Amino acid sequence: MVTTGTLTNLDLFSFQLTADTVPVRIQQVQFKLAGLSGIANVDWSNIQLFEDANGNGRVDGGETQVGGNGFVDVAAGSVTVNAASFTLLPLAAGVNYVLQADLANLAPGDGFTMSLTTAQVHAVSPDAPEDRVLAFTGSVSHANHLSGTRWLGGRFPLAMR
Repeated sequence: MVTTGTLTNLDLFSFQLTADTVPVRIQQVQFKLAGLSGIANVDWSNIQLFEDANGNGRVDGGETQVGGNGFVDVAAGSVTVNAASFTLLPLAAGVNYVLQADLANLAPGDGFTMSLTTAQVHAVSPDAPEDRVLAFTGSVSHANHLSGTRWLGGRFPLAMR
């Protein structure tokens, strides 16, 4: 049972993006945080977004980091990853992603809920930057993360709702 301390390489949120009408390139993804309890900006580190090549919702060896290193703003309730090397999303072919981070100074009862909507994904067409049409498939709308829950298999437990 992990109830305190630091947890590394936590797969916090997995999702799939699918270009709807034109191929797009992602510029920024901003996850929303709610219900924050006991977790401050300084507790977050190594915030990274990975392309999930096999679509299993976890970062496996050899999977590529996309975007720059992310940053958190607890006061604004957000975790943001900006463009660096996001792949082009081809038309109608979904690309899977996993947000991963380290969390420190965890105590029993610390936690948060994370969500992502299309309004929080900033994408442009490589040919027509005014085209910003994007559809989500296979994503969860919320993931609850709480310290003091059972730790299995090196992955942070998720409760979907």
